[in-house]
Amino acid sequence: MLKDIHIETLPAYWASALINSDYSGYTNDEIVLINESISGLPAPVAVSDHYIGRYNGLLCDVAEYTFLLKG
Repeated sequence: MLKDIHIETLPAYWASALINSDYSGYTNDEIVLINESISGLPAPVAVSDHYIGRYNGLLCDVAEYTFLLKG
């Protein structure tokens, strides 16, 4: 049963890693940061169009990733 929808604003260029589990082209440090940022969350089910925003205080291209949490 669906319990909650969780939305995270994360760098847009992480989409390949988050949606497809394709970490090719990412540095080891980026992979660690990606995994720490979504720790405990399932794979996202949707991603918004990208826009200029902030992630960890840095201005960058971001997107909203939607995660479905189950009860």
